[in-house]
Amino acid sequence: MSPTRLDPVTLLERAYDFTEPEDGTWLERIAGAFHAVASRRGVRGAYATIYQTRDEAELTFERTCLVESKGLPAPRTAGREKRSATRAPRGWADLFRRHSFGWLGDLVSEQGRCHDEFRRTTGVADGLVVNGIDATGLGFVTTIYFDRRVAISLAQRNVLTRAAAHVVAGLRARRAIGGRLLASPRVEAVLDPSGRVQEATGEAKSDAARATLSEAARAIDHARGRLRRESPEEAVALWKVLVGGRWSLLDHFERDGRRYLIACRNAPELAPHEWLTAREHQVVALAAHGHSNKYIAYELGISPSTVGVLICRAVARLGMDSRRTLVRAFSDARHAEDPSSTHGTLRT
Repeated sequence: MSPTRLDPVTLLERAYDFTEPEDGTWLERIAGAFHAVASRRGVRGAYATIYQTRDEAELTFERTCLVESKGLPAPRTAGREKRSATRAPRGWADLFRRHSFGWLGDLVSEQGRCHDEFRRTTGVADGLVVNGIDATGLGFVTTIYFDRRVAISLAQRNVLTRAAAHVVAGLRARRAIGGRLLASPRVEAVLDPSGRVQEATGEAKSDAARATLSEAARAIDHARGRLRRESPEEAVALWKVLVGGRWSLLDHFERDGRRYLIACRNAPELAPHEWLTAREHQVVALAAHGHSNKYIAYELGISPSTVGVLICRAVARLGMDSRRTLVRAFSDARHAEDPSSTHGTLRT
């Protein structure tokens, strides 16, 4: 029996639910929520994995779970397993780094024999892959298996991929903050659900930052209202992953039940780049994962036009001739000292 359908905003709320430890049931709740949001007749179960990949040859699976299984094998490991190009089918790291959505059968190439064997032994038709990965290579992927392929609308795709980006942001926040939200030095503002800033410090003190945070808080409050049922895609679109490329807005409840939003510094933290600003570096790293300008804007909480400007600046700074050349050079030279020296080593 398929699980009860879930509105996608509930999935976003679960991404930022810190009441469950990461090593406990949080990942299972997340996987179950994805399953429920995408649920329809023919769903056989879903795997969910937290992973880290720093280049195209290395992939580290940190934790994997299986939910609502109907004949699917249990994960080989629920802990940490480091895989490299010599221990895993070649291209798996590249698959995780390059694709955010699709049917597994369409995404795999050299991994095809392994996938075909899985389908033969389990009787599934295919798996729908939803993958979120941030600029640092921290990622979350879930594969929802069906006994037949179904039509997935663009609206459904947008909801699921955006939700995956929220899961990664929630994971990043819980690791950075630890157990006590209010005690974290990353907290820079407290707002009520209406968007009124109660306290602010650091970069959140400026009038512009307070206005940006207030607008984001009101958007989240609107998304959590009737819109979550009447227009779930619009509701998810309103709730950006970050605010101003810097903050996540997290729930905090007082003892009397009053809810506040805590603005917590939660941008992906990359090592300084000699030629790029921190924001340009973030944008280029996400573009190297195949993310569109619109999706990068959603992840960072900035406008698509700003993303375009940052890409153009990075192209100019590194002496490239196009976004495509920039992305290839950045990917190939991720760990090199001089990314601008890679013009002759770009892959076709």
